[in-house]
Amino acid sequence: MNQSLRAPTLVVGTTDTHAARDPLGVPRLFFAIVVLVGASWAHAASAPGPDDPASQRLYWTELGSGTVRCALLDGTGVQTLHVGLPSPQGIGVDPIEGKLYWADPIMQRIERSNLDGSAREVVVEIDGFPVGLDVDPVGRSVYWCDPLSGALGRYDLDLGQTAVLASGLASPQDVRVERGVGGDVGEDGAQLYWLIPTEGIYRGGVGASDVELLTPGFVGQALSFAFVPDRGRVFWVSFQRLRSVGVFGGCEDASGELVGASDGIVFDEASGRLYWIDPDGQRLVCAGPEGESVVEVLGGLALPRRLAIGPAGAAPTIRSQSEAMVVDAGQSVTLGVDAAGTGPLSYVWRQDGVELSGKPGVTGATTPTLTLEGVGRERVGVYECEVGGPFGSVVSAAIVVAVRAELADSNFSGVVNDQDFFDFVNAFFLGGGADPG
Repeated sequence: MNQSLRAPTLVVGTTDTHAARDPLGVPRLFFAIVVLVGASWAHAASAPGPDDPASQRLYWTELGSGTVRCALLDGTGVQTLHVGLPSPQGIGVDPIEGKLYWADPIMQRIERSNLDGSAREVVVEIDGFPVGLDVDPVGRSVYWCDPLSGALGRYDLDLGQTAVLASGLASPQDVRVERGVGGDVGEDGAQLYWLIPTEGIYRGGVGASDVELLTPGFVGQALSFAFVPDRGRVFWVSFQRLRSVGVFGGCEDASGELVGASDGIVFDEASGRLYWIDPDGQRLVCAGPEGESVVEVLGGLALPRRLAIGPAGAAPTIRSQSEAMVVDAGQSVTLGVDAAGTGPLSYVWRQDGVELSGKPGVTGATTPTLTLEGVGRERVGVYECEVGGPFGSVVSAAIVVAVRAELADSNFSGVVNDQDFFDFVNAFFLGGGADPG
């Protein structure tokens, strides 16, 4: 990690509370010898990036085998992540949290797991028949559509609340959330798109408000669609043609050749290619954005239903962390970070750039929670935690810890003598400090 250091700085101030006064009513001084660190607080480790084909996967559901599976974009490295599912349908990836979501209409619920298939859990029970599904990692929500009740729904992952955004629609089959691409966007920059085969593709706010019809007519047998941000277009397959519509209108055929049917379709930004499910051929195929160079990616599937694309795992991110604090001398201090990402995750705590593992009075130096016992002058400084994983690493923002001291015992020796005065003056004028012990 690249860091630039500044000279130690003495922070001095008086407290205002009665509790901060000694029995004679003399205010305490608090001071801290703080090494201010100017740092690049996040960096990537040596790992495949999100645009590296080696890190990208196709994820799909198979109704015939009751499975969720994945493979590399060239069709190799096939893995079965989940088995024994009654009716796996819509599927989506959260690349930030490293989670895979899928809908099961027979079980009337949405489930998720890590991208490697571990830590499977039920996210929400749905009073309906969820088929299409999409994940909004930024908005921390999952959207689905129910063709039987004609509903669009949303589940807030933070609040744990379910909302029906629209009802009585004519069998919606797929739903997508996109941010900041054409048209009027909501306050959070997000737009909701959904597909009704007999009518077309609609767009509205994330609450399904201000609805407009993008396509001039029905979209045939299409059950899914893909959004291509850099082209500002939505693609789908109907009547064996790859078709598209701009987010500002303008429907057109993108393919002059037959490309087969399509249940699920996705776009890979790195390669600029579209991938989709050909249910007639029980296979995955791909082509360029104009429908050119159609090739089979993987065959021999068992009723493949929906398709998603995403990384093999997620780099760590820090969702929350401790803030700067001023504490009394001798007090124990606990610092912590809450990190997400594909594991296993490792933790390294540092004080002023020095690793704390094995230091006296320090526990948890390689865990999410660091504890400093009986802090004194040697524990004043800037703390950070580096979180690492298979797909990268991230460093927390600086956490400054300062320690109050009685004016008399200014060097925290436990003894009041003349040396306290000289140490205080030396620290004030010379910026002297102690190295982490």
